[in-house]
Amino acid sequence: MTGVGPARFSHVTLDDLYTSIVAEEIESPAEPERQPLLTRAEADLVLAVLDVVAGGSMDDEVRSTARALRSRLGPRLCTEGPHSGLTSR
Repeated sequence: MTGVGPARFSHVTLDDLYTSIVAEEIESPAEPERQPLLTRAEADLVLAVLDVVAGGSMDDEVRSTARALRSRLGPRLCTEGPHSGLTSR
């Protein structure tokens, strides 16, 4: 389990943050009025992943969380333009 860097996340893993996002969606109304580009929880998770990677960690939890974020946020963030076709090495 990868501990997340910022003090407010020091006791939380990346998996915990992602699970809370999914749980929040399950508990929310079926059709939200208008979903923002990124929710606060998603932004927190993205920043936590970047913080862990910047600290030098690339364990399985970091990679699986990054893949989950890419599939979840990719369609909302990069639908057109030069970054829409990015692939990993």
